[in-house]
Amino acid sequence: MASKCERILAAAHAALDGPGKPDGCDVYRNRVWPTEQGVTINVRAVRDEPMRESFPAGLVRRLTFALDIRAVGDVPETRLDDPWVWSVQTLTSDATLQGLVRDLTEAPRDWDAEAYDQNLGGLTCGWTAEYETDETDPTT
Repeated sequence: MASKCERILAAAHAALDGPGKPDGCDVYRNRVWPTEQGVTINVRAVRDEPMRESFPAGLVRRLTFALDIRAVGDVPETRLDDPWVWSVQTLTSDATLQGLVRDLTEAPRDWDAEAYDQNLGGLTCGWTAEYETDETDPTT
């Protein structure tokens, strides 16, 4: 069975790749750049750490993951807002990610347009998910 961390990432990906996503937006679990006039959202893990807080036979963990939103086209930065708004609305509509997390919070956003040319814009949105596992088995 996959770790609970991996299942959380898969649930976030599935939620974002579902109905209602902005036109021309593709969602991936790997780092794919948009082509032509497209927009991509890449879901990726950043850090997973055990917390000091525990409960009988269990451990609280904190997963930090990122949504890398990339857009190609004229004035690409203007194309980043709709996918960001939609991603916040989508992830907060099921703040437990199908019962896998006990707390899901949005973290800071970083624009990274300076690293790209005039036709490619980027926005990285952080998220933090706290979840519980057995102390000796990260799949439970």
